[in-house]
Amino acid sequence: MIAKNNPQGVLSLPTLVIAALAFCASSMSGNELRTIKFESDGTPVRNPGKGWVVYIYDNFITRYAEGTDAAGVAHKIDRSKPFDFPGAGMIYFRLSWNHIEKEKGHLDWSLFEPWERYFSEQGFEISYCISVSEDSEQYATPRWVFNQGAALRLFHNTPELISRHPDSCPKAEPVYEDPMFLSCLGSFLAAFNKRIQAMDNVPFIDVGSLGVWGEGHTLFSTKVPISREAYIKNLELHMKQFPNIFLLINDDYDMYGDKVVQWAKEINEQRIKEGLAPYFGFRDDSICVQPKPLCALPKSQQMAADFWSYAPVVVETDHYQQAKDRGSWDSAEVARLVKEVYHASYVSIHHWPDDFLKREPELVRDLANTMGYWIHLAGAKIPNSVRRGQTTEVELSWTNRGSAPLYRQYAIAFALTEVATDKIVWTQADTKYDLRTWMPEKTTETKHGLALPETLRPGKYRLLLGLSKDAVNIKPAIALPMKGRDKNRWHSLAEIAVE
Repeated sequence: MIAKNNPQGVLSLPTLVIAALAFCASSMSGNELRTIKFESDGTPVRNPGKGWVVYIYDNFITRYAEGTDAAGVAHKIDRSKPFDFPGAGMIYFRLSWNHIEKEKGHLDWSLFEPWERYFSEQGFEISYCISVSEDSEQYATPRWVFNQGAALRLFHNTPELISRHPDSCPKAEPVYEDPMFLSCLGSFLAAFNKRIQAMDNVPFIDVGSLGVWGEGHTLFSTKVPISREAYIKNLELHMKQFPNIFLLINDDYDMYGDKVVQWAKEINEQRIKEGLAPYFGFRDDSICVQPKPLCALPKSQQMAADFWSYAPVVVETDHYQQAKDRGSWDSAEVARLVKEVYHASYVSIHHWPDDFLKREPELVRDLANTMGYWIHLAGAKIPNSVRRGQTTEVELSWTNRGSAPLYRQYAIAFALTEVATDKIVWTQADTKYDLRTWMPEKTTETKHGLALPETLRPGKYRLLLGLSKDAVNIKPAIALPMKGRDKNRWHSLAEIAVE
């Protein structure tokens, strides 16, 4: 328990007398606990650790933040006003390494920075997939890497891909276990991690250095199977360079039968046994790619089941318009898979966001709340009055009505504001409960001793509740679905008299 402005009352009476006096004070002031129920507010809000994912670049800089669709309709996210999409919580950049480091050691993030600023100012998280093989680029891995001696393989687009990318240039794909490739990649990743550590809103990145589009396979490039050695060397390189965020592995890592996903799962389990955070989360990039009724592969569904209880799962659907044209899109099945099978915390908007919201409003609003965690305060037991210099117990009842747990710890924080001035005069944070264990559809009871300083003035106060990342510099981060929330994400519990 951590409190601010909380001097301890100096009492020299025996413990038994103290208890008797406390009981008498409670009886005299009518200090029995009252039960309070709270009115829910299901309006979608932006919360950390979950949300619809807005694609800024998706292999091309012309989709999906701004560009023209197949029908010739122009789309553009207007950065002159706030972004409006219920439950959107993250932006995502999928772009090749060559867009950033065309010359060795000269990293250029200018394509990213305006979007990062615009969305960060609105509380969005950010994630990246920096790929090294693209069917639309001759050199997704910068050419200088191969000039340094890294081995490569060349491929030509298939007739299907030539119709999308009408050029005949051979494309370069690295040999993923090649030492020179890994050395150059490691230097880039070290600089990338340094940049991420200065940002504080990047919860994970994809391991994008394997396969075409960063998906961990070569079906649309060289078709040369990726070796187990290559998978593990790339994963270990990312583990070394990104020790403080989740790394997302793709369901296609097991395409060649090497049980790489199982290897990652075992790494996670060993770290959890050692009291450490797991390294790997999971993503599936193929929802609604398969024809109905098979909207997701059974093996991929099982992989997600091995991760979601302790690490984030991300669901990416096929490009929305492609799936609609193919007849493989199924909104109800997407919702079911996200909530009941994958227990996903993030879901892609794999389309122009304005058009997706117009065409799928019910799905957007449903998953805005129910993907990831959705923590409800079901009720509370709070005294009518408290005495300065004493500790008063408060009881809370919580339910997670979402589809996944939280993946980082939060402190349960309290504050008192003067009713007359609305000024916060006292705060305290309780860290003894691990909110990451609050699984879907489970109810948890918590008890908290509020240690009020003797320096508080007698009068009427409002007791507030928040969930804070930091137990010392208390700043609520999560908006609970209840009435009475202020702009700083403090939630009003009840008025209380301080005597």
